[in-house]
Amino acid sequence: EGENRELGGHQVGLAHFAYVTNNVDAIIKRLTDAGYPIAQPGADEPYRKNVYFVDPAGFEIEFVEYLADDPKLRNLTS
Repeated sequence: EGENRELGGHQVGLAHFAYVTNNVDAIIKRLTDAGYPIAQPGADEPYRKNVYFVDPAGFEIEFVEYLADDPKLRNLTS
């Protein structure tokens, strides 16, 4: 199985990878209907929606839907 690195500190390795989608709610439905539980819901942010799942190999995958066209706003945190 794959192994995620710790997010604290500075370690070499893959923390997770992400896909941009235009409908994160549809992704959530499709994956949960297929039996994949949500590993972690995304934070409540005004300019994006995201969610994390873990694949069968143990890799964490983020799906993100940006709600703003301005790149400066997309990754702002509240």
